[in-house]
Amino acid sequence: MRLQRNTAFVTSAFGLMLCCASAHSQQKPPLTITISGPRTIPAGSDLTIHIVTTNVSDQSVQICSASEQAGTVEVYYKVAIHDEKGEEPPITDFGRRAKTSYVVQENARTLCEWPPNWTLAYSMAVSKQYDLSKPGKYIVQVTRAASDLSPNSTVVKSNELTVTVVPKQPDALPFTLTIEGPASVTAAEASAAAGPGNPIRVDAELRNISHHAVVIVWGTLYIVRIHTEDGQQARPRSGLVNGESLKYVSLAPGQTSYQPVAVSTEYDLTKPGDYIVQLLRPMDDAGYPEGSVVESNEWIITVLPDRHNVPQ
Repeated sequence: MRLQRNTAFVTSAFGLMLCCASAHSQQKPPLTITISGPRTIPAGSDLTIHIVTTNVSDQSVQICSASEQAGTVEVYYKVAIHDEKGEEPPITDFGRRAKTSYVVQENARTLCEWPPNWTLAYSMAVSKQYDLSKPGKYIVQVTRAASDLSPNSTVVKSNELTVTVVPKQPDALPFTLTIEGPASVTAAEASAAAGPGNPIRVDAELRNISHHAVVIVWGTLYIVRIHTEDGQQARPRSGLVNGESLKYVSLAPGQTSYQPVAVSTEYDLTKPGDYIVQLLRPMDDAGYPEGSVVESNEWIITVLPDRHNVPQ
C-alpha cells in the first residue's frame, strides 16, 4: 500500500513537472515587434521600414538602445525578406555583415533595462541590405533577441510586411512643351482649312529646361491628339501629314524652339463643338531612348456654327 502511495506521488509530481514545463514553454515572449513601411516602391529605390518594439511583460527586460547613426540597428534587429516563391533577393556586402553581427552587452544591465510598457522605435533601410531592383512582391520580417544579455535568448518575430516593387518609370524629360492657338473658328473656316493651303494651326513652344545644350531636329513630326469634350476622338483625315522641312538646331539651356503645327489637316474639325488639342513630341532625335515623349498642355478650339445656319 505504501509503495502504491509512493508510486502515485511520484507520478503526480512528474505530471506536475511536465505541466509546468509545458506552461513555461508556451509563455508569450516579453516583447512585441511591429514593422510598417510603404506598400509600393519603384524598382531600385530605397525601402525604409519603421520598427516599434514594446515590452509587454510585467517585468523589466534587458534591451539595449541601438543607434541608427552608428548602424547598430542592423546588429540588434535581423531582417528577412523573400519573394512570392520564397526566394531571397540578392544580398549586399553590408547585408552579409549585418546578418552575422551580434553584440553582447555584459556590463550594461542598468542602461539596457526597460520597464514594462516601454517602447523603442527605429528605422531601418532594408534596401541597404538587399537588392530590390527586380519588380515583384516581397515579404519582409524582422527578428531580434528577447534579451541582449545573450544572443541565444528567445527570438521574437515581427509581423510580415508585403511590399510590391513596381517597374521604375522613366525620368521626366528636361523639356516643356506649350501650345497656343485660336480660341474659336467658324465651321466655314474649319472647312476651308481642311486643305494644306490655310490650315488651322497651333504654335508649339519647346523649351530646354536642362543645364546643357541639346541638338534637336526642327520640323520633326508632332503627334496630334484631338478629342471632343465627351472624350470622343475627332475624325482623322487620311493622306495628310504634319511637319516642315527638317533641319538641326541647338537649344541652349533655357532656350525655346517655336514651330507652327497644323491640326486641321489631320483631323476633321468642321462639326461645331469644342475640340481639345494636345501635341506630343518624340525626343529620340535628341538622344533619348525610343518612346521618350514630351506632352503639351491642352488647348480648346471651339468650332462655331456658320451664321446663316443658326436658327433665327
